[in-house]
Amino acid sequence: MKSFLFYKLLPFLLIFPQGCKDSNQNFLAQFQIYSPSSLNLDIKSDPDFINLNSNRRNQKKPLTITPVPRNYWWWEKRNKHLIKELKMRKNTKLLFIGDSITHYWENEGLEIWKSFYSKYNPLNLGLGGDQTQHILYRLNQYDFTELTPKVSVVLAGTNNLALGHSPEDTARGVKKIVDKLKKISPSTSIILLALFPRGHEPNHLRKLIKSTNFMLSTYFRNDNRVHFLDLGAHFMDKAKVISSNIMRDYLHLTSEGYKIWAKQMDPLLKKLLSE
Repeated sequence: MKSFLFYKLLPFLLIFPQGCKDSNQNFLAQFQIYSPSSLNLDIKSDPDFINLNSNRRNQKKPLTITPVPRNYWWWEKRNKHLIKELKMRKNTKLLFIGDSITHYWENEGLEIWKSFYSKYNPLNLGLGGDQTQHILYRLNQYDFTELTPKVSVVLAGTNNLALGHSPEDTARGVKKIVDKLKKISPSTSIILLALFPRGHEPNHLRKLIKSTNFMLSTYFRNDNRVHFLDLGAHFMDKAKVISSNIMRDYLHLTSEGYKIWAKQMDPLLKKLLSE
């Protein structure tokens, strides 16, 4: 229970979809961020909370490396859409995979996405709210037979930390994702992004993020296919404060935040795409 006290301190931990008003409406724009307190939620009843504590009691391998789906209709809808996209795609040079921060390239980041990446026929495999175990489940479902991207960009793990997983287990989950991608597409270079900072000012969760990032930076130090890149400092000022002009809720990026991401990653991305 102690590890979950920061639920009361962090305003943006859970992701829920708003009801789709029209089946033809772009459901990707239907996600909204809420705080547990604003929804009057009992965190103890949350499935991820229950599974995490059950796992700890039974001393099984970490949930972060155990592929599992999420039982939400909107998650299943998005996942089915991505499975279909993969089957249709060819000549995709650039792949992004992650949670809502990656997913929302299709919303706040759309114009930046078109400007920087359209020439690479990119594919976005982000899905809001995913933890590492959910991404692993999705990777097991995806058919990469017709798809061999030149570069894959991975950003995952912040939701694991927010739900109480340790930095060690979170880093193991991210490593498992990278290992899976290496197996699926042996010729693809991987940009492994450090978890972005979150929260308006320095906080406990940022310390967990820093620990996780340190472990990630060491995992593939001698692997010339995996390139660890930490963009965190570019989202903060000198006092380590994050502006709402960069992260609208101090977690999810604005168009300006996506512009920072794209510009700062661009030199490495161009180098890998040219090899």
